[in-house]
Amino acid sequence: MAERLTRLLHATHETARVLDASATSLVRNRDILESDVAQYLFVCTGCGRIAEASPGEACPVCGALPPEFAGYFPFFVKSDENLGRRRPAEIVAMLERDPDRLAGAVAGVDEAVLLREPGPGEWCIVEVAGHMVDVATIFNDRLRVHLNLGPADPEVADKIPWLLTRERRWRDHSMDEIVSRFRHEVGSSLELIGNLDTEGAWGERVRVLNGRATIIELGTWFANHNQAHLQQVLALRSAPDE
Repeated sequence: MAERLTRLLHATHETARVLDASATSLVRNRDILESDVAQYLFVCTGCGRIAEASPGEACPVCGALPPEFAGYFPFFVKSDENLGRRRPAEIVAMLERDPDRLAGAVAGVDEAVLLREPGPGEWCIVEVAGHMVDVATIFNDRLRVHLNLGPADPEVADKIPWLLTRERRWRDHSMDEIVSRFRHEVGSSLELIGNLDTEGAWGERVRVLNGRATIIELGTWFANHNQAHLQQVLALRSAPDE
């Protein structure tokens, strides 16, 4: 019992540290910065210790292995806890609105604000919007391959979205170009979705990602991802001290 209580004490200290860093970041910013607290958290089911970004090789408190950790990710990421599954009609309706919502969110915003970083290494509005283009492109590539409409695009296939965004250097592009490309990619998404011959097709497991996700899970990820970053763009328009 003494050993278990000691483990709990260590795990509680780690949890308190993460919560304190989150609260401090929220006091100083409109959101918790990735530089303050990792966006991916893993909780050891053996002792409750929180690990940021990766569970590591084993829990340093109780020795639990990575499969014994529960993952907690941004709500648009597929996980049992946070999927927030949406119906096909809801996904389509969201995608139909998204290009106009992005265009409206950045309309009339000064270029200095579009390029302003909320913190060291954090994305500005231009990069967030470019990232939305990247995710739309990746979604289209995966769905196109699944529907046998062409081979995978080597520039985006199997790419981690945020790494693709880093490669594309969106700060060098105009916002008008980014909005136009997002509108084009989402239009292509809606066309591809129109090729799903039955509603039951949404439940098929896609031929990419080793068949781990269904089309409705992929669509939910895409639609929820857009919603999250649209809210981020609206928040970044405000002055840092608002």
